[in-house]
Amino acid sequence: MILGVDMGGTKTELIVYDGEKFDFLEKFPSNKENLKSLPERVDKLVKSYGIEALGIGVAAWIRKEKIIKAPNLNVDYLNFNFSVPYIMENDANCFAYGEYREHEDEEVKNLIGITIGTGIGGGLIINGEIYRGNGLAGEIAHTTVLSGEKEERCSCGRTGHLETHFSGWSIEKRLGRDVETLMREDEELIYGIEGFEILARSIANLSLILDPDLVVFGGGVGRNLNVDRVKGAVKKYLLPEFEPKILISEEEYVGAKGAALLAQKRFRL
Repeated sequence: MILGVDMGGTKTELIVYDGEKFDFLEKFPSNKENLKSLPERVDKLVKSYGIEALGIGVAAWIRKEKIIKAPNLNVDYLNFNFSVPYIMENDANCFAYGEYREHEDEEVKNLIGITIGTGIGGGLIINGEIYRGNGLAGEIAHTTVLSGEKEERCSCGRTGHLETHFSGWSIEKRLGRDVETLMREDEELIYGIEGFEILARSIANLSLILDPDLVVFGGGVGRNLNVDRVKGAVKKYLLPEFEPKILISEEEYVGAKGAALLAQKRFRL
């Protein structure tokens, strides 16, 4: 049995995987108390389910399995004293790998995974493997999309980044309302802000560089976007020769599932 953990800026999700099916265990806020007590929570699950390994997706920049930076998560409270072997990976990479495994029967080999929640994450699958570059590849959130003195400061400390225009926190700041409520009650307002077009242009630019088979959106905001609106916006900026399939993820807990699958692969379980 493998435990999969998806630790985002707002919430953390846990699933268990027996090699054939996934079962959801629990979800809780990614706050100080919960992050500090994660090893205790994991130890209880190890005993209850016979967990052999742990896969953890973290909303952080990770190089050589060490956290370099975490703009939307206070990693000072993280404690990795687990009683079983574990693998730690960027949460968007876990999402992208989970989606790749979900679609691999469709001959998908090259995939861009975009998570939009508290912040924005990007994971790249090239020829069936996560592409990390020197460790931090895929950080589309922190590409500069506009510049100027009036540009919003990003969670990473810089200005003019994609995340300042279409992440959960930036949408709430621009529209003055809770993003989940907006998605449920006034979705059209979200498509009307400039940030949506900026997001579409950024995805198109990345698709022109990588020519993927599939672009898939997930996360608390991303999973609630209208796929036709997204397709229409992205394709405005694509050359006609580029035809990636664009999907909104229909699976729940994909980040946690991807983390578990990566642990299975690493530890050959």
